[in-house]
Amino acid sequence: DIAQAQEASIILLRRIEVSRVAGASPVAGAGERCATTHGHNDKSEHKIEAQTVRESVNRDRQVIWLLCAAALFGMLAIAVHLRPVVNGDAAFLRGLHHGMHWRLSRTMLFANRLGNPFVVYPCAVALTIWQIAHRDWRGSAFVVLSMGGIALANVGLRAAFHRVRPDLWPSLLPNHSYIYSFSSGHASIIAGLALTLARVILLPRSWNIVLTGIVLAVGFTTLGLGVHFLTDVVAGWALAVVWTLTSGLIVNLDSRKP
Repeated sequence: DIAQAQEASIILLRRIEVSRVAGASPVAGAGERCATTHGHNDKSEHKIEAQTVRESVNRDRQVIWLLCAAALFGMLAIAVHLRPVVNGDAAFLRGLHHGMHWRLSRTMLFANRLGNPFVVYPCAVALTIWQIAHRDWRGSAFVVLSMGGIALANVGLRAAFHRVRPDLWPSLLPNHSYIYSFSSGHASIIAGLALTLARVILLPRSWNIVLTGIVLAVGFTTLGLGVHFLTDVVAGWALAVVWTLTSGLIVNLDSRKP
């Protein structure tokens, strides 16, 4: 027994010596492993905290934009009842019409069709199906809520304001006068689709520029064709910003997993 104990002591001393030569003891190695584990936990906690801060800052920024767009829409809703604004809207359309050549009107008609509901909403349905196919339930709910809400808001606003469309020259769009003017449906739904698409899909900057150009083109052609006043178009854009941001906050879009 004594011999076995001496042999075990010698083996233990050799192991300790080997550990010293290697630069670490068994106890130190365990400590290092524990420190490494704590380091990983600290990094994970910092990452989660940073993500939470980014989401909070982004939410605050969206609320600010939402309030600014809502304030703009509110001012326009009041302004369309003021005679100077009404006269200014009409004068602006007349000046735009006289400053453009009639041959451009056909091109305007083609560009304006990009904001037609029969073009925009099939794109919105395709986007929803794309999100469902990728199991992005929060993103698909955002698309439905955003685009559906803008459509309902347009119907409600036109019924509430009863603003008559401009009738300053013969329009290339037949049978448009039976629908009220405020706010512009073409302007709001194309802007809503662009904002929705940009929020659910990470697009290159060039694509965002293209989307912005399409939104502006639809708004400009709506004016050039004489079917909406300037205040109608700007109100449609403001409506799109308000409701897409509101929809994103409702579904908590920023917290979805990438």
